[in-house]
Amino acid sequence: AAAVGPRGNTMAPPKSHAFDVTVPAGTRVDAIIAAAAAIVSLPEVYAVQHLGGPTFQVVVNSRQAAASLSAAREVIIADQAIPLTPVGPVITSITCMFLPLLVSNETLKKSL
Repeated sequence: AAAVGPRGNTMAPPKSHAFDVTVPAGTRVDAIIAAAAAIVSLPEVYAVQHLGGPTFQVVVNSRQAAASLSAAREVIIADQAIPLTPVGPVITSITCMFLPLLVSNETLKKSL
C-alpha cells in the first residue's frame, strides 16, 4: 500500500471510504494518488493499495472526501476517465427523535 498524507487518526477509515479503480496497464501509483488528490486534496487520501493486476483501491480519510469521490464517479488519469467503484455501502445519517426502543424493520422501512 502506498501511504500518503499526514495521519491524525490511528484507526483506518471504514469501508464506505474505499473505492476500487481499474487502471490501464503501466499506470503508476503516484498517478492514481494525484488523480484522487485532484478531487479531495492530498491530505484526504489515506492510502492506495494494489489489489492485483490493474486493480487498485483508493481509501480516503473522511466522509466528506468519500462523498466527493462518489459524486465525481471517476478519476482522470493520463487524460482518460477511469470509473470509481465504491467498496462499501453509502452511509446515510438519520436523526430520530422520540424513537421507541424497539422498532420493526417494516415500520422503519415505511418511515423512510
